[in-house]
Amino acid sequence: AWTFLERLAVLWERFPRLALVCAAGSAEYLRRLDKLSFGRAPARRLEPLSRVETMRLIRAPAEGRLEYEYEALERIDELTGRRPYFVQLLCAEIFDQRAEAGRAGLVDIDPALEAIAQRPLPIFVRMWERASAEGKILLSLMGALRGEQAVITPAQMAVALRAEGIEAAIPDILAELDLLEEAGALEQLGATSYRPVVEIFRHWLRVQHPPAQVLARLRWNPRRKPRPAEEETPAPAPHRSWTAALLVPLMVLLVAVALMAFLRPPASSPPATPTPTPGLATLAAMLVSEANKGTPSPALLPQVTPSPTWTATPTKPLVLARPLPAIAYMSKQGKEKWQIWVMGADGSLPTALTADEGENTSPVWAPEGKRLAFVSDRDGNKEIYVMNIDGTGVRNLTNDPADDWTPAWSPDGTEIAFSSMRDGNWEIYVMWADGTYPMRLTNDAEADIAPAWSPDGKWIAFASKRDGDWDIYVMDRSGQNVKQLTNARGSDLSPAWSPDGRYIAFESNRDGNAEIYIMLANGDQQQNLTRAPGANDHWPAWSPDGTRIAFCSNRDGEWGIYVMRMDGSDVVRISPAGVNSQAPAWRP
Repeated sequence: AWTFLERLAVLWERFPRLALVCAAGSAEYLRRLDKLSFGRAPARRLEPLSRVETMRLIRAPAEGRLEYEYEALERIDELTGRRPYFVQLLCAEIFDQRAEAGRAGLVDIDPALEAIAQRPLPIFVRMWERASAEGKILLSLMGALRGEQAVITPAQMAVALRAEGIEAAIPDILAELDLLEEAGALEQLGATSYRPVVEIFRHWLRVQHPPAQVLARLRWNPRRKPRPAEEETPAPAPHRSWTAALLVPLMVLLVAVALMAFLRPPASSPPATPTPTPGLATLAAMLVSEANKGTPSPALLPQVTPSPTWTATPTKPLVLARPLPAIAYMSKQGKEKWQIWVMGADGSLPTALTADEGENTSPVWAPEGKRLAFVSDRDGNKEIYVMNIDGTGVRNLTNDPADDWTPAWSPDGTEIAFSSMRDGNWEIYVMWADGTYPMRLTNDAEADIAPAWSPDGKWIAFASKRDGDWDIYVMDRSGQNVKQLTNARGSDLSPAWSPDGRYIAFESNRDGNAEIYIMLANGDQQQNLTRAPGANDHWPAWSPDGTRIAFCSNRDGEWGIYVMRMDGSDVVRISPAGVNSQAPAWRP
């Protein structure tokens, strides 16, 4: 290494304009290499990647060979801490295991993680070797912790050490955690809280250094010297021997009395009201307390009186919780009626919420994610209904003889905007979330439909034919200050605001077929995202984090729900095959 640096120094002298970029675990280490004048060179600490950069690093190397499900991407993001080396390390293993299948899901992450944990990775080996004996014990216990994204505190480590028969002072543990942080094994979150520098490290520790093996060869020897007061304090004299000797006979007597009271037949005359006595657990606690004090108490003498009858408490049944659904949509098979369904973001666990004879369409989520508004003609005409996410609590909100359509929940959950024919023309209305006090917002001779609230609740985008064909407009929540955003030939429909309010996605057939477009919230920079000329794409719906857009398409011959990134890439079908599915709505 030194020979290389010396030659590099000569090269630097010959070519003074030579630019050199070096990476090291510590800038101080480079600065100590005086012959290359690192002391005068600027240094920059490399930080973890952004979420977008991490997703790009995961997908780009495997593009065309391996497709990641969304939950798998999230798991990789968590495990790697968005650090490039660990992202590539984990993704390389996943690729080796799943490239032939062409798809990697959440269930494929753990096998790859286990394979990595079996290797003597140099970066983890160095972290381990830099730790003291006490630090190694703490690291092994951290690896054994259950749960993900574990946060380490001195108190938590004290409990873990005590479970292994080690009594450790909090200041000693804190000092060792600080040393581990300096060695790069941990990162500090707060004054006394830490976590592994990367979650993969914890899984590696679990496999490579289990506590049983580490504790078999290492001992806990705290570095902190005892305080003077602790050194001068004599050990307490053993003065509790008589109470310890009494403890066992008293417990035996207590059990015997309890058995006698239980087995004794009832008297012919009504028994006297029993004097309450402490239960077994209470008396045992009192005996131990008195033994610690060193003085007897007459209150401990058991009274020979009937004990209250113990009543067993039934154990509550085990309830297995299902994960909350992520996407609501409408689906049907063949000539059946449309029904409301929900499923996971990857298409898992598709579940029907409605099963009546009417057409049930256009589901939208309440902001709290526990209810759905939808359209149904079960009562003879289109009405806005609401129900819980398990399909219960169905209630008609509009109750009007005219058709009501395209509901949209306000961000604060207090109002629902919708379109209605109750005045002889499709117009935008708003009502309280319980269906009361409907108020008309638009008043135009042409149709206005499909309202969509901005995330701050100040604006409502909608589609209107007031300019001759369908275009996207925006108005304030009172129906004033109307502005036209699109003005292309063809129909622009189904506006949907991005969660940050910067963009509006919509559908348009300006290029001859229906495609999903995106534009800035002021109407600028309109661009086609789907670009599938042989298909029709409708109903864009943003994911809660704004990185993906769900939509429906007939590109596979039947209507299905698809998901793509907000730039139109990585299109994946998530709805079941063999059925028609439309109108996706992402849970907030």
